[in-house]
Formats: sequence, C-alpha cells, structure tokens
Amino acid sequence: MDISLHRHADCDRSLLRVLPHYFRLTHGDSQKYPFNPWHNHHEQIKKWFGNPLKGDIVKKFSLTTGVLQSFDVISMWAENFVDYMAGKGYKYCRVIFAPQYHVFSGLTEKEIVAAWVQGIKSGEDKNPGIKVNAFLGVGREVSSERAVELVNMFAECPDREYFPGVTLVCDEAKNPPEKHAAMLKRAKETQFIRACHASEWVHDPDVQEADFWRDLPRLLKNLRTAVLDLEVDVIEHGISLPYDPELMKTVIDKNIGVAMCPSSYVCTELLPKNDVRILRVEEMLNNGVKLFLDVDDDLAMEDMDEMHLRVGLNKENKEKMRINGWNMLFQQEKRI
Repeated sequence: MDISLHRHADCDRSLLRVLPHYFRLTHGDSQKYPFNPWHNHHEQIKKWFGNPLKGDIVKKFSLTTGVLQSFDVISMWAENFVDYMAGKGYKYCRVIFAPQYHVFSGLTEKEIVAAWVQGIKSGEDKNPGIKVNAFLGVGREVSSERAVELVNMFAECPDREYFPGVTLVCDEAKNPPEKHAAMLKRAKETQFIRACHASEWVHDPDVQEADFWRDLPRLLKNLRTAVLDLEVDVIEHGISLPYDPELMKTVIDKNIGVAMCPSSYVCTELLPKNDVRILRVEEMLNNGVKLFLDVDDDLAMEDMDEMHLRVGLNKENKEKMRINGWNMLFQQEKRI
C-alpha cells in the first residue's frame, strides 16, 4: 500500500523507535522510562494500552502526548513520522493530531502547528517521494465555543496546505456530532476539509460493555447527523453505514470518503466476537462507497499488513480501496 488516510500521529508505530529518546529529552533524570526498550518493547506498550476505551484514556495516551510538548520534540516527531512512512514505501499520508493535547508546557496551538509543519518540511526534504498532510483534530470534550476558537486559530496559521482539514475526535458517546455543528460550519467558512469521527462508539465504557446490535440505532443516528446535517466531506469510522442503504447511497452520491479501521474495533471490542465481517467491507466496495481501511493507532494495535490479513480482502478489492484513497485526495486536497 502506498497511501494512508487515517492514523493518529500520537499513537503511531513510528514512535516506537524514538519514544525512549523523546522521554529522556522531556523528563531528563526526573522520571524513568516505564518500559524496557531492549526486550519486547512493542508488546509492553500494547499491554499498557490494552483496550484503549477501558480505564483512564487520558493516562494511557499521556505515554506519548506527555512527551510531545516542546517545539523541538514536536518538530522531531513530525520529521520522524515522514522518515518512517517513506521507509515503508508510502507516497502520501494523511495523519491526524490534535494540538490541544500538546499545550501543557506552554506552547500555543499555533506554535504546535508551526513545529509540526517544520518537521514535515524537513522530513520531505530528505524523502522527496512522499507527501504528508494533517487533519487537525478537535477533542470534542471541549465546549462548542472553544471548538470554534480552535478552528479560527488553525485558519490563521501559515502553510495551510500542510493541514487541509479539521476533524472531530475522541469521546463520541458523551459528545455526539451535533454538539459541534458550529465548529464544522466555521470549518466550511474557512475552507477546511471537514471530517468527523462518527459511528465509532456510543456506549459509555465506564458503565457498560459495547454491544453492536444494541448500539446500532445510536450509531446510525450519529452517522446520519454527520452526513445529512453537518454535511462532512469525510466520515472517519462510520461502522454502521452498510446498515442504512439509503444513507449509503447518499454517501456515494455526495462522494463522501469513508475511513474505517477494522483492527481498532477488534482491539476496543466493538464488534461481536471480533467478527470483522459485520463491517461488510466488500459489500461497500462493490457498491461504490469510497472506502479506505487504515490502522488508526498502530502503536497499540495491528499494522496495515496485519489488518489486511484480518479483513481478508482479495487482490481486486484491495486495489479498489487503494484507488478510492487516491481519488479522495484528488477531489479534496491540493498538496498531493
């Protein structure tokens, strides 16, 4: 695969080789790195995350976000990401990160974006065969007013071609899409591609286990809101889509891109018996949905090759998915 469209930079496998170094740069001798980087390093990290939806999500992700807090480290993080993806043979990557989770050492969101872009430029200078753009995430736990402020800040940043889109991320169960209608409206006014994590999970992990069939009506409600009311350009996840044929036709007719992450739903136990057939991937591809499958958080989960094996796509549909990805980009982005 030469294209990637949905991976969160703060939980990407590219961090595996540099995380101990970033930890030392951030904490010096005041804290000890919690894992042995010389023995089953990746397995230790995956065990730390476990099911990311269970337990303290903020604490789990602080393993990475907690060290990605200075201008220099954020710039190195972005450059390392480009190096890693280029080494894997990728020609284009759309990555997600939310500046609001990197402000705890005093940087502003604008400075964080500037640090990221600086690193991307350095990485691309060394690796001229790849382009990396970002969708800037807005953690939906903030107020609707704060979300609009963040989009306004993003719109004022230079080098807009390096971050052509914004997306709603994180806890969909407590913060359904309609909460941030104003943010997505502002994103349209400021000419961002608009994406939304929707129809991923709607149960409260602190209260109940996931149950796809029980949750399906709410999953569909959020998906319809994102597509019909908020008029997004990209649906991220959308696991209920094949269960509403009329909505699926709308998604096809409007050329809305859909990025699903099957291994993520296995890791987070969102699918009954971890049965990825529930996603009806081949049915959507055959019906003309611009569907792309990706890894989500492969520092804690399976990588792209492992995910493809799990889904069992045949060669024809794998190529169809790849073409879908490039078609999405040509319709939506300038810097590809």
